[in-house]
Amino acid sequence: MCFYCGRYKEFKDFFSQEDGVWFCNDVCSTVEVLVREYNPDQWSLYIESSKVSLKVVLLYNGNRFPSAPLADAANMKESYEGTRLLLGKVKYDEFEWKLCGDLKVVVLLLGMQLGYRKIINNEDVDILQKDLNRLGEWAVENRMKINRSKCKAIPFTRARVKDPLNYSLMDTLIPKESSCKYL
Repeated sequence: MCFYCGRYKEFKDFFSQEDGVWFCNDVCSTVEVLVREYNPDQWSLYIESSKVSLKVVLLYNGNRFPSAPLADAANMKESYEGTRLLLGKVKYDEFEWKLCGDLKVVVLLLGMQLGYRKIINNEDVDILQKDLNRLGEWAVENRMKINRSKCKAIPFTRARVKDPLNYSLMDTLIPKESSCKYL
């Protein structure tokens, strides 16, 4: 316990605050203090978003080392602009870590619509499929794996849908479900 009480002193020079964001200004040194070695290919960037904050944490692939917090915006709402701001502060473009996070974060990064989408006509169906295609392309470009077996399409309607909704993600048909577990 005593060892960790003053541990923050080792890291205080590696963090800055700008635009309401606390962020790591020297990722390499921060990680080296934690694990004594740093290879960007062995780390993934995890983005956590909620309605009132955004956080960015560096995770070691394989869970052998502790996570390294890189950015925290306590009063920033989840948005494309906020997420891009955090990625800019931690110099994501320089390190090009693999990204991990929930689908909501990926949708934010792609600039897609959050929440539910009304599908009224075939044009709306085509727009949603184009967004799913863009999501798949983005995942490949950013070396992000999507567990397609966990993807489900759930229609919320009072009308009887005559035409089946056949959406696909990365050439895999997304099965239609009548309900899902809310996590």
